[in-house]
Amino acid sequence: MSMQESSTSIGADTGKLASAADSSTKRGPGAAIVVDRSKLISTPGFYRRAWRTLRHDKVAMSSLVLSAMLVVFSFGAPVVSAITGQNYAMGDLTNYLVPWLQTWEHPLGTDPNGRDILVRLAYGGRVSMTVAILALGVALLIGLTLGAISGFYGGLIDSTIMRFVDVILSIPTIALLLLMSVLWRPGPVGLAVIIALLGWTGLARLVRGEVLSIRSRDFVDAARVLGASNRTIIVRHIFPNVM
Repeated sequence: MSMQESSTSIGADTGKLASAADSSTKRGPGAAIVVDRSKLISTPGFYRRAWRTLRHDKVAMSSLVLSAMLVVFSFGAPVVSAITGQNYAMGDLTNYLVPWLQTWEHPLGTDPNGRDILVRLAYGGRVSMTVAILALGVALLIGLTLGAISGFYGGLIDSTIMRFVDVILSIPTIALLLLMSVLWRPGPVGLAVIIALLGWTGLARLVRGEVLSIRSRDFVDAARVLGASNRTIIVRHIFPNVM
């Protein structure tokens, strides 16, 4: 390359830099900078990452599908009864103890009173699922809330909640349930509440331990410096990492 061509190239580059500087000067210090959002890298949220992890776990996905099938079967008990034409309470003594897969009318057979076992399983499963879902929901709410408060605030609040947990753990669950079933016969909702009130302690201890390890991390300190309230820190920053 000759000296003339080299000087011409340098002059062209200098001209480009000068024009860029002029355009930035004309824009002014207060001008808005336009960002092409299509080139930004988006980070998946908590729920998307959790679903991606769950989707690649074959055992968890199989359990999820099986649980969904059981829920649909249980809460669809009236549909099962309508399809089979059987009533869970009415029996036929002429068809008692029919073996399973013997007839299409009674796929799972009948009990000693001639009642269809498939329909009774569906209605019984509906009660069991109702109790399980309500009990788990209430226990999850109580355990997460008290465990997070205990681990986040510490001190006297932590000691008070943990001593209350020890008192609940000292109560014999089976004996208490038997006593309450004799004195008061609760329905599915009442039974679920009783089980939840006695079963949240283990979850509270687990959440407390996780919160104790998370509350001292840098992102919690950064949220506190930015002015986030304790409630915001617990709900938006600690809970997702505990889950």
